[in-house]
Amino acid sequence: LSFFMCGINPIDLFFLKKEIDKDKRVSFTRTKIDSKKENRVKMTIQPEAMDIINRYASAPDCEYMLMFENKYVSYEVFKSFLSKKIREIAKLTGLTGLTLYWARYSWATIADSLDIQEKTISKGLGHTDKSLAGSTYIAFDWSRVDDANRKVIDFVLNRTEKVGQPG
Repeated sequence: LSFFMCGINPIDLFFLKKEIDKDKRVSFTRTKIDSKKENRVKMTIQPEAMDIINRYASAPDCEYMLMFENKYVSYEVFKSFLSKKIREIAKLTGLTGLTLYWARYSWATIADSLDIQEKTISKGLGHTDKSLAGSTYIAFDWSRVDDANRKVIDFVLNRTEKVGQPG
């Protein structure tokens, strides 16, 4: 799910609210401990992500989108559970160094290999724009992130040509 949502952080998944607009776009403030600036992220929930969300949906009366908040006492317990499961996957697959953030790294690396602009990748990851113009005067077009995410997902699921291979 993290990968299908541009590498969304586990803490942001845990606290993701049921606020989806008519265009299936979700908006949330990225949780980042060392940031002094509020950073809003807006993205369309792709069908692959929606399938997973529907599988792990919270109760109708819960404010959060996913059932994690009801199932786990705290985010720390949820993160511990995820870490344990990722270690199990790493052991089964023989991958070393597998972490919670591989979805973020993988999404960004694949997006870069598909020649997606660094600013779009950065926005998709929820990074704060450090430039005065970018953070103050320029309204970012979030459809760029949606298009980038769709390209990354299609590439990974073999729905497009491989990068660098002729059509």
